Amino acid sequence: MLIDLSGLAPVAHGRNRAVFQHPSDAGKLIKTILPRKMDKEPLRGWVERLRKPPYTWQFMKEIRMTYELARRMNSDVTRLPVCDCIGLVRTTLGLGLCVEKICNAEGELAPTLRQMLNSGTFKELHLERLNQFVGAAFEFGLIANDLKPDNLVFEDRSQQFVMVDGVGERTAIPLRLWSRRINARELSRNFAHYSAFYPGLTWDAERRAFSFATPISPPNS
Repeated sequence: MLIDLSGLAPVAHGRNRAVFQHPSDAGKLIKTILPRKMDKEPLRGWVERLRKPPYTWQFMKEIRMTYELARRMNSDVTRLPVCDCIGLVRTTLGLGLCVEKICNAEGELAPTLRQMLNSGTFKELHLERLNQFVGAAFEFGLIANDLKPDNLVFEDRSQQFVMVDGVGERTAIPLRLWSRRINARELSRNFAHYSAFYPGLTWDAERRAFSFATPISPPNS
C-alpha cells in the first residue's frame, strides 16, 4: 500500500526528516527523509558510508531500540520512554516510519520540553516526571543520538515524558548498544547540557537527577 502524502504540510521537521499526520489515522504520524537528504545519498563516498549508514536506516535503528526497551522493561510498564513504532510504510515521499502520535489534552501534538521550559509551564510535577524518564533511560539503556529538549514531549494521558525522535545508534558500529557504561556516560553528558541552556535546571551526575536551582529561566541566547 502506498500512502499519499502529496499536498500535506509537515507537522514537524528537523535537519534530516519531516513528520506528517497520517492521512487516515488521527493517532499516527509518519516520518520521512527530506528530499534534499535523499538526493545526496548516491553521492556519499565509501568512507562516509562505512561511518554512517543510509538515512533511511535510522528507521530500523528506532525500531530496534523500541524492541530492546520493550524486551528489557517489565510487562506491567504501560508506557515506554519512547513513542511506539508501528512499522515501515511506503509513501509518495519514499520510505517512511509510522509511529504513534503523542498528544496533549486537546488531541494536538504534545508540548516539547523546550516549549515548557521557555513558557514557564514546567513545574514540580514535570520535574518529577522528567526524572522518571531519566531513571528509565539509565535503567533500561535508552540510546539517544539526539537528546535535545525538542525531542522530549509531555503526554497528557500518561503524564509522562516521551522521546519522539533522535532514538537509536547513529553510528554504524553500535558501541552504546554493546556497552551500558559507555551509553550511561553519554546520557549523563547530554543531560548536563540542559543546565547550560536553562540555568534554573541543575543536573546532578552522581544522583542522575535534575533539580530546581532557581525558578526556571529562558535559555541563554
